[in-house]
Amino acid sequence: MISVFTPLSASGNRYIQATWETLKSQTLGEFEWVVLENHGGSLPKKIRKDPRVKVYGDTVLEGIGALKRRCCELATGDFFLELDHDDLLHDTALEKAVAALEHADFAYSDTAEFHDETWVPNTYRTDCGWSSYPVTFQGHELLAQPQPPATPHNLRLIDWSPNHFRAWRKDAYWKVDGHNPNLPVIDDHDLIVRMYLADLIFKHIPECLYFYRVHPQNTVGTKNALIRSLTQEVYDRNIFALAERFCTHVECQGDDCRRMWPLKKIDLCGGIDTAPGYEPLDLSLGHDLNHRWPLDDHSVGVLRAYDAIEHLTSPIHTMNEAYRVLAPGGFFFIRVPSTDGRGAFQDPTHVSFWNENSFWYYTKHSHARYVPGLQARFQLTRLRTFYPNPGMEEARIPFVEAHLIALKDGYSPMGLVEM
Repeated sequence: MISVFTPLSASGNRYIQATWETLKSQTLGEFEWVVLENHGGSLPKKIRKDPRVKVYGDTVLEGIGALKRRCCELATGDFFLELDHDDLLHDTALEKAVAALEHADFAYSDTAEFHDETWVPNTYRTDCGWSSYPVTFQGHELLAQPQPPATPHNLRLIDWSPNHFRAWRKDAYWKVDGHNPNLPVIDDHDLIVRMYLADLIFKHIPECLYFYRVHPQNTVGTKNALIRSLTQEVYDRNIFALAERFCTHVECQGDDCRRMWPLKKIDLCGGIDTAPGYEPLDLSLGHDLNHRWPLDDHSVGVLRAYDAIEHLTSPIHTMNEAYRVLAPGGFFFIRVPSTDGRGAFQDPTHVSFWNENSFWYYTKHSHARYVPGLQARFQLTRLRTFYPNPGMEEARIPFVEAHLIALKDGYSPMGLVEM
């Protein structure tokens, strides 16, 4: 049996009848609906009469992560499916979710968004990788958006992480300890990343089975600043693990899977204190990185360059070689003393100098076109200036951190690409 779960707050009261109507019309009739009333949520009495509806109340729990986790604690089914109190399901959604979960741990479908009352479709930017296709639902012409494949690149941020619907096997959900009860938002994204890193099986259903209602009370609008802040925390906590998984695991797009060839993890100038699991490439080991690097084209999945590129004479050569050896979609993680502080110039072994603006020339066509001999093309995913520790701050030595992804044939980027 599948357990559909819905935390119900006051903002969902006006929509909950419509949500229930789409549940009642499911082609799979064997389900339970776990509804957790919280902060003014109230399920109508006529809905409560259905024996498949299980209503619980809670006036103590705060935050959506805690509420969803409590719903799953109360659920008795072998499968869980999340349904927001203001959204709608296609009438085959439960049937197709259960079918997918027979051979997967986590399943998700395409989604169509529409503006409340007007049913005007809501879509996302095509220049960030999104596309759409027409669907009809309840007599309305809408635009569904295919969900991006669940890859390390797309899971790096909530923006391209699998969205509605989301369904789990019960055992898989608890294997990774379910929703984090301490997260007030982005709880699903955090859970999905943990499932991916635990090598659980993902299944994308390439059909529009979920209809998301856009209105002023949506969390994405009311708590957007918090969503962005916590998304960055999840990114910082998991990005290296995601990138390293890219080196060795099967990546899937729909039902078509391809095995990535084993990719290297390289610690540039890492002859001293080599990062665990990485292969050092360093002058002390006989590798003069001011010349061609001793690596095959497209052979590297992750390049780590901490306190490295400032020791190499030609920034253009450095970036060209990094691009050459990286596989399509390969990650390049850089940490370098910034010219905005003292660190860039104080060390006599530094021979090239960097700040945030330096990376414009490798990630923006507007700047790259002025650089002769440049082959490197990167998507920028993280750029900041910061102090790694209090000692560096006291000494006024800020660092630039840049995270780049190699733009090569075979990598289909989601997010803005300016190169």
